[in-house]
Amino acid sequence: MCVVLSKPVWAAVPFLPEVQFPWRWLTIVSAAGAIVFAASAQAFTKLLESVKDAANFVKGFAVFSLICILGIYALMWSEFSLNHIPAGDYENYVAEKSAALGGEWFWTAKTKEEAFAVKEKVVAGARRVEIQTWRAAERNFTVAEGNPASARVATLFYPHWKASVNGTLTAPQISDDGVILVPVPSEKAQVKIWFEEPSKIVLAKYLSLFTWLAFACAGIFLLIKRVKIKSPDF
Repeated sequence: MCVVLSKPVWAAVPFLPEVQFPWRWLTIVSAAGAIVFAASAQAFTKLLESVKDAANFVKGFAVFSLICILGIYALMWSEFSLNHIPAGDYENYVAEKSAALGGEWFWTAKTKEEAFAVKEKVVAGARRVEIQTWRAAERNFTVAEGNPASARVATLFYPHWKASVNGTLTAPQISDDGVILVPVPSEKAQVKIWFEEPSKIVLAKYLSLFTWLAFACAGIFLLIKRVKIKSPDF
């Protein structure tokens, strides 16, 4: 549930977005980690004695990977737990945040509170705006003819947002309150902005896929070997 392959599940199951952060599933992994580690200790010991045994190598690699995951999770948890709220202050905290604009930790470094005062999705001066699509990682809209202006898009500025105007790449700008501005010419403008994942994130997705395939292949290998041991004539 922590990798991109689980995205269809997150989209299909109604209550899952309430979890908010996929890495919270690592709590379950952490609870089971002690059991898995204890069960794999013997195989890990054999691996140290002889790395030539492929089965022991696979088991040892699995244990090592799990330890790394749990270690990273433990560091993340210790970091987040520093922001704990005393029990006596919780009710006041909830009341305050219920009236707030949301968690400031989701804002960018340039975001200001005034950015949320504008309720329109796109503002381009006095020019009429028609929105075609408005998705999480892509927005498409049309700005009617008029004086040259900068279309203000209700999206917090971040360097990985890209923009095009009438098919021509245009560098998005940042407003004083931290949202995206897209310069548009006087003629009718078809504007598209989209979020482009950095290469390291794309690499991480493929690495996650490779890791899961490696675990699946290791499981199949160990299962076949166990069946062969139990049935010599197999």
